[in-house]
Amino acid sequence: MAWVEIARRGRNHGLMLMAPALEAFRDPRAFKPYSQCVTKCRQFDNSRWLDDAELAQYEAAMKKEARQDLEMLAENARERVETIRDMRRYAESLPNSFALGKQEVAAKIKAFGEWTAKCWSNPYDYVVLNRFLPDEVVAEVNARVAGVEAQNEVLSILFGLDKTTDAREEKKALLQLALKAKNAGENERTPELQPDVAALANKFAHLGYYYFRGKPHDESVVRERLKHLLEKTAEELEKSLSEVARQERNAGEMEALEKQLGLDETTCRKIAVLKEYGYVSSIADEDYNFLVHRHAPLFKKLCREWGITWEEFAMLTPSEAAKAVAEGLQERMKPVLAQREQDHAVVLEEGAIRVLQWEELAEYRKKELKKEEPLHHLNELHGQSASPGRASGMVKLVQWPQDVAKVLKGDVLVATSTNISYVPAMQRACAIVTNDGGLLCHAAIVSRELRIPCVVGTKVATRVFKDGDRVSVDAVNGIVKRMARDA
Repeated sequence: MAWVEIARRGRNHGLMLMAPALEAFRDPRAFKPYSQCVTKCRQFDNSRWLDDAELAQYEAAMKKEARQDLEMLAENARERVETIRDMRRYAESLPNSFALGKQEVAAKIKAFGEWTAKCWSNPYDYVVLNRFLPDEVVAEVNARVAGVEAQNEVLSILFGLDKTTDAREEKKALLQLALKAKNAGENERTPELQPDVAALANKFAHLGYYYFRGKPHDESVVRERLKHLLEKTAEELEKSLSEVARQERNAGEMEALEKQLGLDETTCRKIAVLKEYGYVSSIADEDYNFLVHRHAPLFKKLCREWGITWEEFAMLTPSEAAKAVAEGLQERMKPVLAQREQDHAVVLEEGAIRVLQWEELAEYRKKELKKEEPLHHLNELHGQSASPGRASGMVKLVQWPQDVAKVLKGDVLVATSTNISYVPAMQRACAIVTNDGGLLCHAAIVSRELRIPCVVGTKVATRVFKDGDRVSVDAVNGIVKRMARDA
């Protein structure tokens, strides 16, 4: 058997997420037929992996369905949206504080695990679709539009999201507040502005999470982002708001563009499918983060009672946490959780889920992992243009949420992949470069909304560049170059 790395996440996610997510793979009722071939999956070395042969079967099954019934693919995405929205509604029904008995707490933890499994059923559909369907649309566009720059502009519209997301709504609210402050001659600390700051922080606090990583956005985060926006002129802020309004009109622009280009019905349906899956991938992150945020008061209360950190709590499986509520967290579990937080692997194989740590993990790592050497001698990388444009700046590597603060205005954000907790840094960056991803990935979607250059799928950007390097990003042709020191 050969494992294929399909997504690098910067750091392993906790078993409070991964255990129920992997359990979902063992329940064929949770999957559409093209996903039932997935029986092996692992989180290892901060990455997600699938079996090579099963991934090929998965892709073949989705290609077959794409040829036979594109509407069924779109319907599958819409069904998942409804499941995710049900999860959001459940999370909204939770109290802001918890004073519950042991049985009620255990029930809440069980429900959290069940919603996690529902949210992350069919989680790799968009990853597999990204391997072939965008290329088919790109080929149709390139056959009709002359010039790389014009082609990229067209694709930005065709792959833009029709439906709004929390990230877009937060951006719009921040811009409106910044424009209000600018016109009144106020700054981010003006007392009259603080009720708006508090309301915005409360509404979008969950966007600071990346599952159990990161922390909720608070008023200090909002003020810092307002400070950045207030460096712009009123005209620039109005222009940014106009761009948000344009994104809200994307469906109409796309329909007009499809007619203008004379795209056939099949290509238009492919675009619709891709937009549905792009939307699914965006709200799945946002709404799951909301689920975590709404449970945080309960989970942090348990952390205090048991004498463990938030990060260590995330390393419990839901069943372990429920048992600890009933019986108390055994002292022997504390070093287990600390070690899981430091490093672990979780493997679904032959119908069983194994958690590897300590000596067992060391042996597995020795057997499975090839050492990756830095590639600092390389000066040029090629990837896929996800959002057109050109920019240059200083590299800032972002591998997990703690790195977000080091990205300053005009830096080039370089990451394995991006996630929702990186958005404040992405808004300050002049360009984005990632190892992973395609036209449906988070970096692609957000960079198109921000209208900043983005190159994805370079494979090795984080191994080639280091903090402080100056690079030029040509996101028209998908080229990233290291610049001379005096450039």
